Amino acid sequence: MALAAGIEEEEAAVQSLFQRGVREIVVKRGDAGSTYYDMNGLRIDCPAFLVEELDPTGAGDCFGGAYVGCRRLGLEPAQALTYANAAGARNVTVRGPMEGAGTRAELDDFMTRTARNGS
Repeated sequence: MALAAGIEEEEAAVQSLFQRGVREIVVKRGDAGSTYYDMNGLRIDCPAFLVEELDPTGAGDCFGGAYVGCRRLGLEPAQALTYANAAGARNVTVRGPMEGAGTRAELDDFMTRTARNGS
């Protein structure tokens, strides 16, 4: 986000991007989960799934694709973040950039049987 906003401090970067017309921002935090911000001041922190990382390659792509896809399907931000976290976490459990990418049904299954930080 610092690169997009040109500002290091997260809150200032968020506000700068909103002033430029961005409507929602999602921050990937790896094994610390993710955060959603909207221009009305809403912040949602979503805990990560607890997995053993074998290969992080492609996790961010899986996260981003899942988040955008879920939002385009009409899911609310918190639910989209959960799917995105699941997609990224599931992908790091196998070797290869997209070998862990899953369908919605596979992500649903993963989410029901995988613990999360703070749970």
